[in-house]
Amino acid sequence: MPKTQLGVRAAGAAGGPAGKRAADPDSGVGDRPATLAQDGDRGRQARAVDAAVRFLGDHQGIFDEAEHDQQTRRRYPL
Repeated sequence: MPKTQLGVRAAGAAGGPAGKRAADPDSGVGDRPATLAQDGDRGRQARAVDAAVRFLGDHQGIFDEAEHDQQTRRRYPL
């Protein structure tokens, strides 16, 4: 039985979904790049939010101290 060539390198089970998408008669030429772009945007957005949460968590003490100093200066101006 001949093997189906997908035209991409995929490891293990990744060939199954890729083959299904490639064989889908309803998908247009631009559908896959559009899907990849959307998936990439969602991934970048999630990584950016995760990085922001980590940054704020790592530096929360600095922000708290700066806010406290700012409030103190408002109450007791020089």
